[in-house]
Amino acid sequence: AYGAYPLNADDEGNDIQALLWMRKLLRQERSVVIFPESTRNPYIGMQQAVPGIALLASKTQTPILPVGITGTERLGPLWRIVFPTGDLRVQIGRPFTLPHTETKCTPHQLKEMMNTVMGQIAGLIPESYHGIYKPSNPSPKLH
Repeated sequence: AYGAYPLNADDEGNDIQALLWMRKLLRQERSVVIFPESTRNPYIGMQQAVPGIALLASKTQTPILPVGITGTERLGPLWRIVFPTGDLRVQIGRPFTLPHTETKCTPHQLKEMMNTVMGQIAGLIPESYHGIYKPSNPSPKLH
């Protein structure tokens, strides 16, 4: 996609250069789109998110606009986006901000902030899509 920055994540799903690039864009008051699971999910159900969005949003105090997208599991291969065979549904929530952190975030803080982000997204989509973010599993473990 135009203006996309390819991630080169480490074993923990982090890409420091990508985070620095996004922080620079946010300081220029530009928009950044982040897929918190860091990949297209071919299955029904939210997957574990990587903590980058929580870290970036809490440090910069940038509002997050949650967007829930369903129906991607029926698209098939990526080229099917041009000739889709299913219906996509996009739900847009209200912007929110995460608590500001001056110091380095602990893994527990990042996990809680990511749960907040993913909870906002889960609230926009049918429960059958909640995956590991179902209310019965409120605190998924981040790897």
